[in-house]
Amino acid sequence: MPKKIFLLIALLILAFLIQSLFTLIKNGKFNPSIFIIYII
Repeated sequence: MPKKIFLLIALLILAFLIQSLFTLIKNGKFNPSIFIIYII
């Protein structure tokens, strides 16, 4: 049961990050090179 709760929280965080990422792209305040460096 705790594993399912953890997965649900992880999915919510992931969805929020994707949503904010698309918002940044839409507003034109998104720099892909900085994001790629951040991932690495």
